[in-house]
Order: sequence, then C-alpha cells, then structure tokens
Amino acid sequence: MWHNRKPVTKALFRQMLGEEMKVIASELGEERFSQGRFDDAARLMEQITTSDELIDFLTLPGYRLLA
Repeated sequence: MWHNRKPVTKALFRQMLGEEMKVIASELGEERFSQGRFDDAARLMEQITTSDELIDFLTLPGYRLLA
C-alpha cells in the first residue's frame, strides 16, 4: 500500500498513528483525552496492524482489553 508515493511501512504507520493521536487529544482536550482509553486503543490498533501474523478475528484482542 502507498501513502504520498511512499510505501506504508510499520514505521510510517506508527508515525501516522502518533500524529493522529495528537490530533484527537487536541480536539477533545487533554482532560477528556486522559479520561478515555485512547492509549489502549492506539496500542491495540498498532498491535493488530503491525503484527507479522494476521489474526482471524479483529475483535479478540479488544475483548482482552475489556476483560
């Protein structure tokens, strides 16, 4: 897959995820952002997206976070 004519690597994905997390924090405000589980969600997205093995059900790692 390509983004701005560059291949999307794990490193690029992580960079873009970090940038988007900053945007979300800015839009919500630091207080609301810190009260949510946005860091957990970002870690989950990174885990699912950068894993060398595809998982059968994308929801399974999320269920573990909620348990």
